[in-house]
Amino acid sequence: MGARYEPIPIVDTARRCGVVIDSQTLGRREVEAVCPFCGDKPRRHHLSMNTAKDLYKCMLCGASGNSVSMYARLQNVSNTEAARELLNCSNIYPFPSHPSSNAVNNDGEGVLGKILYYSLSSVLIEKGTLAKICEDLGFPYNSSKRLAMSDAFRSATGDISDSKTVQGVFGAEVFKVYCRDNQTKEGTLSRELIKETLDAHTNTYKKLANITFSKGTGMSYDDLVYDEHVDPLDYCREAAELFELYQVCAGRKQIETLLENFVGSLRAVKLLSHGKMYFVPREHMNKLDVFEELITQIEANNRYHKRNRLPMDSNSMYVVDDAKQREKMAMAFYRSVRREIAEYHERASYLIQSGSESPAIMDRWVVKIDNLEQKKREYEAVLKRELNDIDDDFSSLNYLAQELQIRARGIRRSKVA
Repeated sequence: MGARYEPIPIVDTARRCGVVIDSQTLGRREVEAVCPFCGDKPRRHHLSMNTAKDLYKCMLCGASGNSVSMYARLQNVSNTEAARELLNCSNIYPFPSHPSSNAVNNDGEGVLGKILYYSLSSVLIEKGTLAKICEDLGFPYNSSKRLAMSDAFRSATGDISDSKTVQGVFGAEVFKVYCRDNQTKEGTLSRELIKETLDAHTNTYKKLANITFSKGTGMSYDDLVYDEHVDPLDYCREAAELFELYQVCAGRKQIETLLENFVGSLRAVKLLSHGKMYFVPREHMNKLDVFEELITQIEANNRYHKRNRLPMDSNSMYVVDDAKQREKMAMAFYRSVRREIAEYHERASYLIQSGSESPAIMDRWVVKIDNLEQKKREYEAVLKRELNDIDDDFSSLNYLAQELQIRARGIRRSKVA
């Protein structure tokens, strides 16, 4: 019997290996990507990854396996080495979901905090409903402006994506259905519905319909072409329905921003460079119940219904306060904050070098830098150790913050004068 390995998310593994993923399929049961094994062409996504079973298969060359075998083959290591490296990089921690009553009291003593994991998916929820849910939960929310009709059209047609396999005379035939840009007249947006048949040598393309939008006539579709495997009318109607929803609903991007802003307010440390897994310190972990309930309510009121769509989900688990976990979380803190420092350094340097004349923007980045240093002090208290390995990085960043403050004051004085 072969070795058994702990399940590891196939999409996270693919990203770690540099596999090019079709972002439009993220959040679905089957995520598509450019096959790294058969010389697949860019933007032709023959590799299918099953996120429920953490398996992959290429429809072109037949390569298949799980997260471990993918990593082993692409990194040229054994399966055992691949499993070890993936588990180490995935920050899978050996702590209980519910510590014993002796470990945790009402003040949260006995734990460092919680690990928060949540998954996003394609979602549309009416803005009024979202505002009411946030109000009832006491969750901070600022309603966004109504999406422009042209943007609603682009989003709706961009969501048209499907793949099918049928048994033909010479074996299985695999094809995709999606929208792509068409020739556009002045004042009109146009996209065409395409059936792409996958082939080992040259893919073939068949135009099934035109879908257009103009301010005067709204959205319409015409020139539908018969196909024995695809009914273009179904996809055109789906695009029309999504077009109406996008005008009154908050979509995935707005939901993602809403959730990320809240997680940031919890002083959370990101544990994976890709994916939604964070460590939330003890002082803020009591707020996670509201966060998890929000995701449950958004999913319950979701109006985006497509085949193979995965539901939004969230979970949180305690991290026991012991020397081993404090060391792991310290390493996770260093990785996360070093990425933030690099980003802040780049943005602050750009403001200085470009000669920005906006003191408000400079002030915002000074506050961000101050908050990051405050976060460091809080984690030193949580982890019961000094986190001085990044002191030099903070010294450089503070120098840039001081420079921004000086420039902002100078600009304000010159405007008063």
